[in-house]
Amino acid sequence: FRLKRHVVLSRKPTRHVTYRHVGRKVQPFTNHKLGQDGRRLDGRVVCHLKDKKEDRLSKLRARAHLLMEDISNGLENVPIPVFNEHDDTLPPKFTYVRRNERPDLISAAAQLNIDRCKPSALGWTAEKAIKCNFGKKSDLTEDGLLSQTSPDGFFELSAKQRRSHKDAKTDLQKIGFGVVLPLEVFKTGGSGWGVRCSEMIQMGEFVGFYDGRLITEEESHGQDDTYTFGLDHFFIQDDKILSMHESELNFYDALEFGNVSRFFNHSCESNMLIQPFLTDCENTEHNFRPAFFANRDIEPNEELTYNYGYEIGSVPGKEIICMCGAKDCTGRLL
Repeated sequence: FRLKRHVVLSRKPTRHVTYRHVGRKVQPFTNHKLGQDGRRLDGRVVCHLKDKKEDRLSKLRARAHLLMEDISNGLENVPIPVFNEHDDTLPPKFTYVRRNERPDLISAAAQLNIDRCKPSALGWTAEKAIKCNFGKKSDLTEDGLLSQTSPDGFFELSAKQRRSHKDAKTDLQKIGFGVVLPLEVFKTGGSGWGVRCSEMIQMGEFVGFYDGRLITEEESHGQDDTYTFGLDHFFIQDDKILSMHESELNFYDALEFGNVSRFFNHSCESNMLIQPFLTDCENTEHNFRPAFFANRDIEPNEELTYNYGYEIGSVPGKEIICMCGAKDCTGRLL
């Protein structure tokens, strides 16, 4: 049983950025320094990760119930294996992608929404990025850990912008670089496929991005919505969502093209949250990357989950039972 995703107001079920599980407002985190070698992404560590790849594969091959050595087919910085301790079935077939490397995965209608929107509408400038990302009250520590959530998200400076600003000491490319944690896809006991990490994850640590084809809500009609993620965050923040036509809202669709995040399950007591992540190329309300961060310390092999943000009763005639098993589970998603 796969849980379907969030609905915003009266829209179709889809995942989205939500802060409900942290009070829908800025939520401070206790700063944690990264205690393990190999997590800080500078040139030395990139080489370190490559050196460890064969060693990691060797250890994976020695473990029982391994079905796939790397579901990413080498696209991620570390292999992402698939384990099934219940039977011999594999995850549903899809094409693993990193969409920022596949501009062809944007539909013409979704691209039109992007082209209509001016990047400056979000108010991001190099000076604001320096202040928010690298200043004295930065949302990120020098190790790249999230110290507090922000409805504005984060903006990654280009290499030229970083060279031009002496205060840009923390390089957000350690986030833009992609997955570096030893994630694993595994068959859960009752929620289909899930994701875990074989090492401890520090509170505030970056885990990964949601990825897939970029389409409009209108284009998603009649399709399987199990892996859709609505880019409605900034329109909700600005109270624009009610006046929008379904052709004006972009969606990620990870049904056929996606990455490891498509397997993240819902929990009413989740251990991850999402922040919008913008770059020079992905910098509008219609085109940003949902980034997952740990909202507490996560133990090795604990399933990685986030709150889909569903509102019970928001879709007339539709009811989805929640099976997360959390102590304070609401019992229903819709």
